[in-house]
Amino acid sequence: MMHSFKELYKVKGDVNHIYSEKAVQFVNHVKYRSRAKDGEATQMLYRVGTNKPFRIYDEIGSKEYRLGYQYGEKIWFDTKEELDKYREELKK
Repeated sequence: MMHSFKELYKVKGDVNHIYSEKAVQFVNHVKYRSRAKDGEATQMLYRVGTNKPFRIYDEIGSKEYRLGYQYGEKIWFDTKEELDKYREELKK
């Protein structure tokens, strides 16, 4: 399924993790990243693209994660197969 990076969050002070909305539902949300204090969540607008899958954590402090597969700066998919199918459709 295609998703927007606006569905994912970063937590100030934790630069290595990307969290789902489920993980940050009880965390204070701040609209502007520059005004966030440590521990507050900010919505992701985009992510600089790489050709590698990225980790999405559904719980803060957990070591369990799922993978997301990025297309461009603002879109990601749940599986590699969905990403490949989307790419094929765009080529047509």
